[in-house]
Amino acid sequence: MMTNNHEVAALGQFFHDIRTGRGVTLKEAAGDWSAASLSRFERGQQDLSADKAIALMARLGIENEDFYYLYQAKQRYFPLTILNYALSYHTALGSQWRKSYLAAHPQHNALTDYARVLFDAMAHWPEPTYHFTAAQNQILADRLAAMRYNPAMVTDVLKLIVGPASHELLELLRQRVEAIDERWVMRDMYLMIIWLGALMDHDLALADDLQQQLTPTFARPEASVLVTQFYSNWYFGVAAARWVHQPTATNAAAVKAIIDDLLVMNNQDDAYWFRNMFARMQHAQVQHQPLIDHPQAMLVSHTLPELIKNQRQYMGVSVEDVAVALSPTTLRRFEAGETQLGFATLTALMGELGMFPSQAFAFIRHAPGQASGVRTLWATYTNLQDQPAQAQQTYHTFMTQLAKPKQILAMQQFILQSAAPGLAEPAQMRATAQTILQALLSAKAWYRMELLAVHAVMSWLPVDQVQALINHGKRLYEKNPPMNGYISYFFDALGKVLVQVVKNEDKPTRQNFVQGQRWLLQVAKETPGAWLAAGSWLVADAVTAPAAEKDAAVQQYLQRSARVGHVEAIAALKREWDGVVPENIFEAK
Repeated sequence: MMTNNHEVAALGQFFHDIRTGRGVTLKEAAGDWSAASLSRFERGQQDLSADKAIALMARLGIENEDFYYLYQAKQRYFPLTILNYALSYHTALGSQWRKSYLAAHPQHNALTDYARVLFDAMAHWPEPTYHFTAAQNQILADRLAAMRYNPAMVTDVLKLIVGPASHELLELLRQRVEAIDERWVMRDMYLMIIWLGALMDHDLALADDLQQQLTPTFARPEASVLVTQFYSNWYFGVAAARWVHQPTATNAAAVKAIIDDLLVMNNQDDAYWFRNMFARMQHAQVQHQPLIDHPQAMLVSHTLPELIKNQRQYMGVSVEDVAVALSPTTLRRFEAGETQLGFATLTALMGELGMFPSQAFAFIRHAPGQASGVRTLWATYTNLQDQPAQAQQTYHTFMTQLAKPKQILAMQQFILQSAAPGLAEPAQMRATAQTILQALLSAKAWYRMELLAVHAVMSWLPVDQVQALINHGKRLYEKNPPMNGYISYFFDALGKVLVQVVKNEDKPTRQNFVQGQRWLLQVAKETPGAWLAAGSWLVADAVTAPAAEKDAAVQQYLQRSARVGHVEAIAALKREWDGVVPENIFEAK
């Protein structure tokens, strides 16, 4: 785990780019500590203490996923950010990462062996007859003991391993998921992924039981955003299950039609994953490998040292296993709370253990007054949507927990007020929207906070300013900055603004604006927001300049959406275009 000037320089540049992109001065970002120290950190000349850096993340509004590309550039870290790539067509990155990781970690321990299993799965997953050995199944069983911990990572690991996994591993994972509280949002999503694994091996008793168990959840795609995001997987699984039981040409054609529709709509990630899954099903064979269940709980962390210690122990490694450039004595003292680590050292340590630095926010039990225990914007935003009755209290807690630069606080305030409309008057929102617009147009990259702001601000702007914002967002999107992880907010806002323009503007303005968004048909459709935006554009085009072929394009979109499981797009189009277009336009023929 080498921490050197290059590590500090990369982190410093990352913080510098976000700070300057958000219009925050060194003095504003530093708060009550030295701006000169922050400047030296940004120039790669001096590290920050971990506590100061985590407080800086909170003040600048940095979220977990904002570290995605920075993490991915460090290919000696645990392969946390590329697991999902192996399911589609990004095989080169997996090979590069494997080479770099194994060169930096020639030793064998619980963590490096876990990484080796995942790298093997990345390399061989598309091979329909590839399965894990008994030792590999046991490693996965040991490392996936606490299924509720770190859901982003567990989701990607599950999607990667369920195809080559043994029957015993799938059953064990199912039991662990079913032990989780039924109200937990990811519970049925995990079970669905395990169900797909059982289908890939024709493990029919397990697959049929899980399908029956999951049907009530997926019979209501409007039940939650998570159900919506996984609904295409459910539709594919139902079609595949039909073929598994009756492998006729008709049932095979139904599965292939889903894949073809996704490819036409430029959703390559799902299309290639489904194609590989179907290939496995055609060479299916149930694998049996004995397992020993080693139950393990992830302990609650109240401090950053506790978080590191708990993560290390959960991953099954000793202090000596991870303390490469850091002496075991120093790491023990840090975990005991007797000394601090520099942020570059901490970042490298967390990367070794498969964590983003900002996960300190999510995994440390909230403790008022501790910078590492603050609530993030994203957590507060989702709480406002999930618990509207507590909106005032949730909003007040977030806004008063930590001193922040006025630019950051203003954008976060606007986002949260849009999420819970009762928090602000329309006149105030309209006035503030101009300030938010200028901040977004000045940004050289959009991270999660900016994309939430885009989603919130578009409905408060006149059409010329909306177009300027879209043009800037399109340029950033085409450059492929870190915005891609949550780009759905941008596209979702575009779909809604198309309705507003068609409804409220004159004919020339409507036509010009709609034609300016034709590019939506060419973008990747890997998120529900992008899929919906394409449909909204087709409807807007058919309304502003009617023609038979445009009505046919809308019909084709509706039919594809129904086949692949994007039924939420059809429902959203009906809801958003209600009163603007005839109802029968959404009746698939």
